[in-house]
Amino acid sequence: MNKKWFAFICLVLVSMFTFVDIAGATEAELEIESAVVTVVTTSPLEVVEGEQFAVAVEITYYGDKPVTLVALSSANEVLAESELVVGLQAGVAREVLLYGTSEQAGLMDISQIQIVDGEDTILETLYIDAFLIKVQAKQDTMLLRMGAFTVSKYTNNEFTLTFPLKNLGEITANNISIQFNSEQVFLRGNSNVLQVPNVDAGNSKNVSVKMGLASTEGTVYSIPIIVTCDLPTGDKVSFDEIITVTAADLGIKPTPDVVGTPRVFLKKYTLSQGSILAGDTVKLTLYVENSSSREVCNLKISLAPIPAENSTSGTVFSPVNSSNSFYVNRIAAKKTYTKVIDIYVDPNAAAKTYLVPIEILYEDAQGTSFSAAEMVNIPVLQESRLQVLSVEAPPIASLGEPTPISAEFVNVGKVALKNLVVTIEGDFPTENASFFLASFEIGQSEFFQAYIIPQTEGPLEGNVVFTYTDNTNQDVVTTMLFQMDVQEMGMPGPGGPEEPRPIDPPASGRNYLAWIVTILLVLIFVGVVLWRRRAKRGEMFDEEL
Repeated sequence: MNKKWFAFICLVLVSMFTFVDIAGATEAELEIESAVVTVVTTSPLEVVEGEQFAVAVEITYYGDKPVTLVALSSANEVLAESELVVGLQAGVAREVLLYGTSEQAGLMDISQIQIVDGEDTILETLYIDAFLIKVQAKQDTMLLRMGAFTVSKYTNNEFTLTFPLKNLGEITANNISIQFNSEQVFLRGNSNVLQVPNVDAGNSKNVSVKMGLASTEGTVYSIPIIVTCDLPTGDKVSFDEIITVTAADLGIKPTPDVVGTPRVFLKKYTLSQGSILAGDTVKLTLYVENSSSREVCNLKISLAPIPAENSTSGTVFSPVNSSNSFYVNRIAAKKTYTKVIDIYVDPNAAAKTYLVPIEILYEDAQGTSFSAAEMVNIPVLQESRLQVLSVEAPPIASLGEPTPISAEFVNVGKVALKNLVVTIEGDFPTENASFFLASFEIGQSEFFQAYIIPQTEGPLEGNVVFTYTDNTNQDVVTTMLFQMDVQEMGMPGPGGPEEPRPIDPPASGRNYLAWIVTILLVLIFVGVVLWRRRAKRGEMFDEEL
């Protein structure tokens, strides 16, 4: 074959394969999957008129070109746009922020996201569930902030704290108060609140206060501050700041190590209730004092559990929404820390005074560990309750005759009742009208009966009175009323007492019946005799014939 022809054929084959590759690549490009966009920001987004906002979306894109995401409303208005996104990996999700500015108050919606390349060509348009943006009308605002502070050297047991108070808003800040809430640093004077004159919009005012230290042993002093002011509308606004001052800032040199044990103890405690019933929740307030001349830190205060007898709860006292231990960062020298604990008392706890051990673990500035043991007395009472089951009295009584009055009662409480006395009171004489029990035990029931002797006719009232001493040594009185109608003897009324029967009641009716029976028996006997005689005569007559 000619060499020219061979070269020509090779050139044709190469061209054909190249065309196939190009066609395949074009077809692959046409088969690129559609992007997926999900809005990450929670809807609705609330902004103020004229304020810039950002909407976070997550995009999964299968192209390899840098793109820009454009958010449009349902009316095809551009609301937000991202910066040029580069480095997207095909099929890998990536979070992108779209920025926009709220032009006017009202409600806006983002309903579609466009993917645009660097030449402003729209590559894809993705429709999403409407993302709402609520734009509030712009109002006058007040923005009060603190500037950088300075402190003077600590001399004569005080130092001066100075800082500017800036109003960065558009309206005046009125009635400004600054509250200093620090256990380490205190405001010199009688109050921890400082009043500041009004600060106009865009202006600042220097605040200078003299402060003292609770202890000079610390290396860092924190001063929490709350600033509150009034708006022209009458509303109050506030913000918090924490000023941190070091010992070096105040010119305080580190003190040499102090020899000895810093004393921490339970100064006192209080209970919110004088009488604590089982099943109640009581507030226990602990006052832990550091009586030493140096600060202690890393305190752990624990209440020891008291096992409950005959109960499924396990312990008599259970802290509410808390464990039986709590931690304190520090207690300054000569200061007292107060802690309030809500404690639930087991309903089945025995009625007595419980000794609750309290353990206090703490450290000094050098990290040396110490401990202290204290005790708290918590008296627990159980419910004492007497239930009267019945008080019975006849509805009608006879004048001058003893009439029974009875009562049945039971101890349904959880403690024994002491010195139980049952009496009958009223305007009448009584017999056996008192009943006494030194101890009326749990679940015990008793029956009491006495007699009254009515002295006058007509309605009569009286009381059965129950008196006992509960477990707080208080007398408890329960009164039950009874009523009856008194009538003279021999004049029974409906349901009244019957007339007494004679000892030998008349038996006329019975005698009459006996006579009738006797007569009948005699007649029957006579009849039988006559019938026999006639029968014999008949036989004799038959023989003669």
